Amino acid sequence: MKLIPKICVDFFAPDCQGKTGVILRGSRNTSEKVSVFKGIRGIFSMAIYTPLFHTVLFMLLWLCFPVTAVSLENERIDSLETLLESSTGGEKAGILLELSRSYWFISFERSLEYAAEAYGIAEATGSVTGMADALNRSGNVHYFLNNHERALEYYNDAYEIIQEEGDYLREGIILNNIGLLYMQQQMFGEALDFLARALDAKIMTDDRQLISSTLAHLGRLKTDLGDYDGALEYYNDLLSILEELPMDGEKGSTYSGIAKAYYLKGEYNESLENYYRAIDIFKGLQDSVSLARVYNSIGKVYLDWGNLPEAYRYISMSGGIASELELVEIRSDNHRCLSEYFEAAGDARAAHEHFVIHINLKDSIFKADSEANLENLKNIFETESREKQIELLQKEYEVHEMELRKQRAWSWFIISSLIIVTVIMVVFIWRFRLRNRTNLILKDKKIELEEVNEKLIASGSSLRELNATKDRFFSIIANDLKNPFTHLLGTSEKIARDIGELPREEIKEQVGFINRSSKNLFRLLENLLQWSATQTRTLSCTPERFDLSRLVRIETDAVKKIAYHKNISLMVDEPGNGEIAVYADKTLISSTISNLVENALKYTPEDGQVTVSVCKKDGFAEVCVKDNGLGIEQERLENIFQIEGNQMYSGVEREKGSGLGLILCREFVEINGGEIRVESQPGMGSCFIFTVPLSK
Repeated sequence: MKLIPKICVDFFAPDCQGKTGVILRGSRNTSEKVSVFKGIRGIFSMAIYTPLFHTVLFMLLWLCFPVTAVSLENERIDSLETLLESSTGGEKAGILLELSRSYWFISFERSLEYAAEAYGIAEATGSVTGMADALNRSGNVHYFLNNHERALEYYNDAYEIIQEEGDYLREGIILNNIGLLYMQQQMFGEALDFLARALDAKIMTDDRQLISSTLAHLGRLKTDLGDYDGALEYYNDLLSILEELPMDGEKGSTYSGIAKAYYLKGEYNESLENYYRAIDIFKGLQDSVSLARVYNSIGKVYLDWGNLPEAYRYISMSGGIASELELVEIRSDNHRCLSEYFEAAGDARAAHEHFVIHINLKDSIFKADSEANLENLKNIFETESREKQIELLQKEYEVHEMELRKQRAWSWFIISSLIIVTVIMVVFIWRFRLRNRTNLILKDKKIELEEVNEKLIASGSSLRELNATKDRFFSIIANDLKNPFTHLLGTSEKIARDIGELPREEIKEQVGFINRSSKNLFRLLENLLQWSATQTRTLSCTPERFDLSRLVRIETDAVKKIAYHKNISLMVDEPGNGEIAVYADKTLISSTISNLVENALKYTPEDGQVTVSVCKKDGFAEVCVKDNGLGIEQERLENIFQIEGNQMYSGVEREKGSGLGLILCREFVEINGGEIRVESQPGMGSCFIFTVPLSK
């Protein structure tokens, strides 16, 4: 059973007659299956508007009724294959496309084969729409496989052959898919352009339900880009359409989208009004999952507004539903909000406890995503390798056919020459021209084969890089995890064995060693999980507006104890006007600051100084972590943020590191739209500088 990942795409078949479908993406958390029975429309709205949905509606049904879902799909496939035996022409192409879609849930390879066969029939019968349908279907399969380059090739080919037909339905669907593909890759400018063009094409169809899906995507994209007024325009247009359609779930999600835009604008009254409208709708649909999300969002609004009692009430309501239904992602967000609540209330211990729970839940999600994406990467490689083999065999077949034609032409020349000289001359001229044409074709085929070989070589190089990354990963696990655990086990075993005989001071020293080692191991494990997420492209980036100055103070306060023990002066240099509002993923930026400050402390000798400064510069917030420690040699600076050549170096007190911290810092900064650099000289200290986009 294969999962269909990513955000929703539009699909169609030759007999669609203006109707479209939507591939839904829900949560990998199996407990969210209960929402299926509390309103299918609620699930549709969640798939269209929520950026973290991970699988299709069929997968949710599989989780609830695994045997029934597979059985029904197999029965459908059996029926279609029975019809296929007696069908011809356009009818056969339509059945092949339906089989291609059905095999999304079973075998991507078979899905591609059926789509290719449908394309061949459509091409032979001259059906332009059938060819476009087949190309779009193949593009969808590669989209599900994370193979963005191949998906874009199929979508572009489909659009190229359909745009001259005046078929606005198919134009809108293909442009919508291309926009979502760019959106998935965070190429927001291209995504906005194609989704706007998709909307123009869909408006020409006058299909309100079809138009509503693209309006929803544009509203969410504008929100992600920070253009909240533009997002509100699209959402209001969407509401005017939904008022005339029986789509309550979509209305509730639209009000949630509007509320989020107002929240990010800082207009909390308007945000709460729209969230309450969404609550009324979701209560009517008995959609507990959506209610849990909305309650948590209302809690965030009250938290930022300073109304702590109301914030706690709504976050607790959300947490109650999330715990009952085992909604891991929502529970993680609940605990993060509770951490911020207790921090604002002045209860640092409770804030820390909830933040630890948030991190643990997030780690479990990372692990599940990593396992699923490793399987996905395997599917991508197998599919691409198979396609390249087919392409090579096709080229070899064409060359062989040309050689056979050449031999047959030569035989005909010999026979003709025996009949008459005039015929010989005519055949000679014809042969000469044919040879030139054949040589040109053979030359073209040779070039194509060379290009295919180059692509295979490049693919091999990519696999070698992946293998090097894997070896690095296993090396870290083998050394940096195994050795500390050996020391921990030895120390704890000694305490357990001799606790009655050991002096109190020695027990205190050994327990302190265990505590420090455990923290270092936890930090290393956290880095490994985050690095794994970046390698498998499952790292979640959820930008939000927050005060960077405050976050810097929090992270530096967290390591002041380390600085105190090493007698290092740790200072924060803030701007005079206080708050610096940025728009980025708070967790990733927090991890970046923590890594850089801890690195600075590690490589700064006793009585040294570490300074963290924050300022605004050219539309960005700039954070500088400066120390007067050991410094870095020039040859190390060139590869300090790269996995290749990145080596482990001991700190002032011979502290060991995995070498992943700076690599993760670069990943985290760049995924948030910033840059990172380092300035250093041996013996003169180092200065690590990174930027974060300012909030609009």
